[in-house]
This record gives sequence, C-alpha cells and structure tokens, in this order.
Amino acid sequence: MSRSKTGKVWEGRFRQGPDPEFEAFSRSVGFDFRLAPYELEVDRVWASALGKVGIYAEEEVRLVHAALDELRQLLQAGRIEPLPSDEDVHVLIERLLTEKLGPVGERIHTGRSRNDLVVTDLKLYLRDNLAEILSALIDLGRQLLARSYENRDVLLPAYTHLQRAQPVSLSHYLLSLFWALSRTTRRLRQWLELHNTCPLGSGACAGSGFAIDREFVARSLGFREPTGNSVDAVASRDFVVDAVHICACLMSDLSRYAEDWILWSTAEFGFLTLDESLTTGSSLMPQKRNPDSLELIRGKSARVLAAETRLQFLLKAQPLTYNRDLQEDKEPVFDALDQSLASIRIFTKAVEKAQWVGSRMRQALDPALMATDLADYLVQKGLPFREAHRIVGRMILYAEEACKPLPTWDLRDFRRFCDRVDDDVFEWLRPEFSVRRRNLEGGTGPEAVARQIERAQQELEWQLGLKAEFDSLRIAARRPSS
Repeated sequence: MSRSKTGKVWEGRFRQGPDPEFEAFSRSVGFDFRLAPYELEVDRVWASALGKVGIYAEEEVRLVHAALDELRQLLQAGRIEPLPSDEDVHVLIERLLTEKLGPVGERIHTGRSRNDLVVTDLKLYLRDNLAEILSALIDLGRQLLARSYENRDVLLPAYTHLQRAQPVSLSHYLLSLFWALSRTTRRLRQWLELHNTCPLGSGACAGSGFAIDREFVARSLGFREPTGNSVDAVASRDFVVDAVHICACLMSDLSRYAEDWILWSTAEFGFLTLDESLTTGSSLMPQKRNPDSLELIRGKSARVLAAETRLQFLLKAQPLTYNRDLQEDKEPVFDALDQSLASIRIFTKAVEKAQWVGSRMRQALDPALMATDLADYLVQKGLPFREAHRIVGRMILYAEEACKPLPTWDLRDFRRFCDRVDDDVFEWLRPEFSVRRRNLEGGTGPEAVARQIERAQQELEWQLGLKAEFDSLRIAARRPSS
C-alpha cells in the first residue's frame, strides 16, 4: 500500500493531506474497531473469491489466509493498535495485511468498496450480538418460568392506573413478562429472515467490476443469499434500525417491570425484597438500601429508545447511496446492544434472587377488588350488567362512607341494594374464588395458568431452536480452525 504522501488509501488525486483537526474529527476507528474480527473473516472469504477470478493465485490465497490468521491471533491478544492515519477499521486491517504481504496485501480491496464492506461487517456483528441477546432472553425466560411455577398459589392485586384493580396470581403476573419477551424473540427471527443477506460484491454503489461469485461469498459468511440490488445494499440501514428497535421494545418492557418492582420493594408496598447484591446504600443515610439495579435498567432504557430515534433522524434526509453520515450509525447501535444485553442479565439475577412476600400481597387484596365479581354475580341473577355495575358501585360507596367493608356485611346489608342477593354471595367475595372463576384462555385461573406454563415450556423449546439457528451462522462456527 503506497503511503508516499498522506498514508491515505485515497491520496492519489489530492495535492495535500487533510487538515489535522478534520482528520481527527472524521476518524472512526476508535469505535468501529470492534468490527475488526468480522473484517478479518470477510477478508478471508474475499481473498478466496478473488482467487476464483484470477486476481490471486492459489498460493497467494493461502498467504493471505495465513496472514489474516496471524492478525486474528494478534487481535485476540490485544496487540493491534491503530495509527493516526488509520481512518477506520477497514484501512487498519488493509494496512496490516499489506505490511505483512506487500503487493499481495494491496490487492485485497480489488473489486469492493468500503461501502459494501462496512455493511457486511456490521450485519455479521449484529447477527452475532443479537444471538447473545437471544441467549440471555432464554435464560431470563427460564427464570421467569421457574418462579411462575413456584408462585402459582400466591395472589396479589393487579393494578390499573396504579390503583388496585382485581386479584391475580403472582404466577400469572410473571408469565406476562415471559410472553412480552417472547415477542422479542419472534422479532429476532424476523430480523434474521429480513436481513440475513450478503451485501459484499455491491461495490460503492453499482456492483463489483469483477465477476465475483456472490453466492459463494454469501454462503461462506453464513448469509442466506446475496442482496439483490447494489444501490439498496450500500444505502440501506434498516437492518440497523430494526436491530435497535428490537432492543428498544425489549428495554421498554424491562423498564416497566423494573418500575413495578421498584415500587413493590418500598415499605409502602412491601411485596418483594430485592437481593442485597443488587442494591446499594446511601453515602449519607445509613439505613438505606436502594434498588439501583432496577433503576439503572429503567434509566438505560432511555439510552436505547434514544438510539432508535437518533438512527431514524440520521437516515431520514440522506440522498442515495452512501454518505459519510452513515459512519454515525455505529455508536448508537453498539450502545443499544451493550445496554440491552447487560440489562437482561441483571434483570435475570433480580428474578432469580427476589424474595416475594405473599403475606403483604394478601393484605393488599382489598375486598373492593371483588367488586367486578359481585357485578358478575348480579348478572347471573338476571340483571343487565350496566344496572349491576351501578348497584355494586353504590354498595362500594356505602361501604366506604360507613367504614363497613363488604366482608363484614350480612345478607340484609346486601338486600338493601338488591333483593336478588342470596347466601351464595359471600363466596364471591373471596380472592381465591375470583381467581378460580377465570380459567378461560389467557386468564389468571389456576387451570389457565397451568396451560400457560405448558405453552411457555414449548415456547422455550422453540427459542432454543432459534438459538441453534443463530449459533450455526456464527463465523467462528463456520470456518475451519487454522
């Protein structure tokens, strides 16, 4: 690689190098360096593809592969350091390869552009890191399923508008998060279906000038097929936006449940105690034990949601095909993936170690929570629901004003409001009865919850199959050891 003037791969048409301040401003190797392992593997496949079209002789392909293997070992040992002239990870790896092989290394960039190269690297990076998120989600799902099974008989209030609403089982509540996260795993499958296509060979925008076997390249890198349009391949970043959207949906879910648990761990609720290892203290107040782990998940969700917005704004007004603006897609997606994976792992620990306080949950089951059941009771006695609703509403108002909770009423009290009430009404005021009534599909009844647990176990099996599919596509799983 000739570096006679500026050390830049594009220096030929320039009389002078870039302004030093602009050079530092435009340099991306500080953050895209994490693509280096993928760059090395892409170069390995590209060298083989160049061998097929006569750019490299067979022996030269072997030399390139050997040099790339050496660089991979140096990278793993932390012994690769960019130079100030290395604009990005692509230039860095090309420089190192050329320093080892001279003119043979200089030929590695034949027939390709950094435009198609970066998209390929980034897709491989996302595919591997989304696989890590999937694996962490499976671990979290297992913990939720285990805690759900253990807490089938524990009842607590479900809330609407942050007001006590109706009794549900703790198992039903925990399964609600399991199903929310299962949709994230389905989105991961959709991402693979939509985006596991290979951009390499698209060149700068018009396609490679050499008859590259793109099917071979795609297959060697674990892609389903080559991309079908070179303009779209280098211009589009919807695969990045979709990956961050998956993280944003995931983090929004975790944040909401973290908020519940933060509230429930307060003395005012007392529904659960977080493990000490996931809390911190105060620098001033000796008595404090703060739920920082959950608060940080709630806070980090803002970073991930902002990353999605940042990417959409980055893309919305760019002309086709490639613009340097696209360099700015790396940091938000890297951060979104990092924060999401860390948050899943911390939340998994919180689920595993949380101590649920069933007695406090039971105390919170205010008799008024059975008001809907009481209205249903009157419907079964022949009243229209709207009339039953009004009657029960008046009962609740009277109970509050008279400081006389419903469980203390006798039959005469009920018949003051409706003469159809019989002795069987008292069973309808029990939380267990309220829960048992709801055994329909998706309900909180014990039989319905048992069916949910069975389906959740099946869902975990499906997720493990998806994990095996992702794992089979990892570069490390596909290439032979050197």
